[in-house]
Amino acid sequence: MSGIYRSTWVALVALISADVVSRLADAGLPALTPEIDGSAGAIQIGPQFVAEHGSPPRILFLPKSWTDIENNRDVVQTYQGGQPIDNTQEPRTIAMQWKTYEVQCWGCNYTSQTTPAPDPALDYDAAQILAEVVWQAAQGTCAGVWRSGPGEIDPGGPALVRVGRVFAFDLALYTPIPDVAHAYAAPTANSTVEIVIAGQPPAPPGG
Repeated sequence: MSGIYRSTWVALVALISADVVSRLADAGLPALTPEIDGSAGAIQIGPQFVAEHGSPPRILFLPKSWTDIENNRDVVQTYQGGQPIDNTQEPRTIAMQWKTYEVQCWGCNYTSQTTPAPDPALDYDAAQILAEVVWQAAQGTCAGVWRSGPGEIDPGGPALVRVGRVFAFDLALYTPIPDVAHAYAAPTANSTVEIVIAGQPPAPPGG
């Protein structure tokens, strides 16, 4: 296959996973639980990981929905001799897409060497820390263009989570769609260009 493709669901999760793993290590926090095959712990993607196949700390991303957005380009008004002579759209050629995941952060305040037994109430804090690290990684990966929705604790109930706590929330990432391009509209030559936003010219400096 060849061509230009959108940021894939898996590629986005891989970027955030690498950031999360690094942040946990830098903060001296427990690493995500290694996989059964011996590979290092990482964020998992897909419903096959919903069942409890390993121990916390674990983070799971479930692809949920997407929304394509055609960029609303600002109007460029061209002036000559103080009079408007042309209206074009500024050349923002890339459309965007929101990709939404359900994120499950499974935290537990314990280690196999913990003595005496840890306070299970602190499991909530352990899960929240994982969620906060995911939000920090999303900020770094998507340059601030992301959003997180309301969440819930222990989706599926006690039968699913036997130890620790799970924080589940929606996370939407704003990504470019390089295969949806708009025609370039160049401003008229030998003229000044003024951006018009919402039908009004920009305020002068200090105005």
